[in-house]
Amino acid sequence: VIFFPEVSQRAENRVLSCLPQTAQRGSLDVLRQSFQLVDVFQFASSVGDLLEDLEHSLRTDSALRTFAAGFIGAGNMGGSLAQAALSAVPADRIAVICHTPEHTRAASARLGCPAGDSNAALAATSRFLFLGVKPGMIGELAAEISSSVSPGTVLVSMLAGISLSRLEELFGADRPILRIMPNTPLSLIHLR
Repeated sequence: VIFFPEVSQRAENRVLSCLPQTAQRGSLDVLRQSFQLVDVFQFASSVGDLLEDLEHSLRTDSALRTFAAGFIGAGNMGGSLAQAALSAVPADRIAVICHTPEHTRAASARLGCPAGDSNAALAATSRFLFLGVKPGMIGELAAEISSSVSPGTVLVSMLAGISLSRLEELFGADRPILRIMPNTPLSLIHLR
């Protein structure tokens, strides 16, 4: 199973520039692995490795966030990525929020991680913010959270058909943004 990420050198540089110096060297290899054509299981592992590698540096980062990763949308795709992240980062460092309180509670219980209070609060307290809403909802979400996203927070989009250029228009070209295109077999990662 293959995925095709769309990540430019500029995006890689922006992500690296927001990492503490001590994390950049090890993270660069993990990031570069994620930017290549890879098996979906390798990709899930790379997400977990990246979060694990950063977790250590986040402990000493003066701008420590509550969550290493926040997931806005934890359906099939977002839930699978959150599950992969949970293999590398303690559950209390991952949070999810969905479009209804009922879905949020269900995703939180299914994954065993905290539920976010609101999209804006999760945006303000997450080091990596995974955007897993329906593509047609991104404009509304951007309007809701743009002013809350902390400086240096890495936005990770898994939205089909929404380009990096469009994400930069919505969130600002100065923000580190990654666009990934995983697929649902990622949920089989626990079988490895």
